[in-house]
Amino acid sequence: MQFLQNYLWLIAGLLLVLLISLASGRLRHVCAVLGLNALSGLALLAAINMLSAQLFLPLNGVTVAVSSLLGLPGVAALAVLALV
Repeated sequence: MQFLQNYLWLIAGLLLVLLISLASGRLRHVCAVLGLNALSGLALLAAINMLSAQLFLPLNGVTVAVSSLLGLPGVAALAVLALV
């Protein structure tokens, strides 16, 4: 059952990539910028988790969205919330 669920996620992801590749240039550009921002936010959170022994920030959609939209101030706010 788990294999089937992973297979369906893979198909959905491939269909999303296909739809984005068929889209206009402006939409592709927006998707690329959003993807790069999310990737940089994820990398920043992962680096903090690896370098800090006392602080752990979960890697989920909310924390990645905050870190990708707000950058370092967003990660600092997440760190303060995690320590409180």
